[in-house]
Amino acid sequence: MADAEALFAAVLDATADAVMVTDRAGMICRINPAFHKLTGFSSDALIGRDARDLFADINSEEFC
Repeated sequence: MADAEALFAAVLDATADAVMVTDRAGMICRINPAFHKLTGFSSDALIGRDARDLFADINSEEFC
């Protein structure tokens, strides 16, 4: 299992696309460097937070 986790981490870190991984409840488990570069959010600021919080302004009634 450790080999699969290491491979997952390597692929995630190497991809040029911004990726955020959440659990089933929507809590952020991991982001890759491209996500940090695109958004400016660090892993420390996001890990354990609800991903929906990132889009709260976009999903407001004023936006719709």
